[in-house]
Amino acid sequence: MLPGGRGDPRSGDHRRWRRVRLSVPVQLGKGAEGKEGGLCPHAAETRDLGPGGAYVTINGANPFALGELLRVWISIPWELRHSFPFARVAGSGRVVRMEELPMSDQENQTGLALEFCEDVTVLGTIITP
Repeated sequence: MLPGGRGDPRSGDHRRWRRVRLSVPVQLGKGAEGKEGGLCPHAAETRDLGPGGAYVTINGANPFALGELLRVWISIPWELRHSFPFARVAGSGRVVRMEELPMSDQENQTGLALEFCEDVTVLGTIITP
């Protein structure tokens, strides 16, 4: 690997998987799976996405903690599926980084780096010309 490339500690990028800049809605669930188990969904949006994780932004107060395990649901809209090889991502993700982001209005925004867990399921898509 060349110095400064993906996975090189000197680059500051420690990801194992390449990500695509893609802004799509994502649902983050806090609590046990299923509504009876206390699921509390929070709307967010991806900034980038890959097979190993995602960077998402949430508006308003941040209800999550560093290291917390969340349920993640991402559905790629049909018109964007040429940018990403999956149609849907669902499973668990761990919050590995959090940062407050500057906003032009009065609402708070937080960036969350999520690392997908082994239970994540991806559904592919077939794109026809």
